[in-house]
Amino acid sequence: MALNNSDFPVVLISATGTETHHPTILEFSRFLYQVHLSYEIARLATDPEYASFPFPQHTFSPLTSRLQVRDRLRLEAVRHESPWRFKTTLIGIGAVAPTLWLLAQSLDKIGNYELNREKVRAEIQEIETRTRSERLSNVETATRLGVPLVPSELEMSLPRRPQTVLTPLESDRLRSMLTDREAVQFYERSQRTLKTLPFRVSDLDLEVILPGNSEHGKE
Repeated sequence: MALNNSDFPVVLISATGTETHHPTILEFSRFLYQVHLSYEIARLATDPEYASFPFPQHTFSPLTSRLQVRDRLRLEAVRHESPWRFKTTLIGIGAVAPTLWLLAQSLDKIGNYELNREKVRAEIQEIETRTRSERLSNVETATRLGVPLVPSELEMSLPRRPQTVLTPLESDRLRSMLTDREAVQFYERSQRTLKTLPFRVSDLDLEVILPGNSEHGKE
């Protein structure tokens, strides 16, 4: 069970696979790396902290990370038998919401029909609201730091059960962010690799764990 001992909210991401595949260690390690890579590319492309990162000159290596230690995914739990499951956490500070949307989109690409995309959208919305609340808790400080308002196109409306986690408008906006940072080819390459691996996500949960608290999700 994940326990948040930090001074900041922590986001717990839990993914569970289908019953139809019992992966080898090599397959599972490749899968975890591609999930990590999708997250790292998204974070480098959308977090202003990494605005100077030169995507066109960089070849990603499984042995290194260009993220600060505090921004890296932490592995909390792994279940290798069928259905497989992994839990990972990240500190919910800074511009983390766009990264979560892109990571959810990557996992959605390998999601099956059972994946509750409406629930995933609602969970990321809650995380986005909480992290914005942290950043805007002091109005004077927020104004001085120039904290931007959430663009209207990121407002979530659910007139019907979505077929994908992101609406076309949201997907286009995030793709524009990747394009501006010349990161599209890296992100799409990672997504293509994920789809070639024999893994399909049947359940995806995101939960905010406040400082001093532990997760409430299933084991």
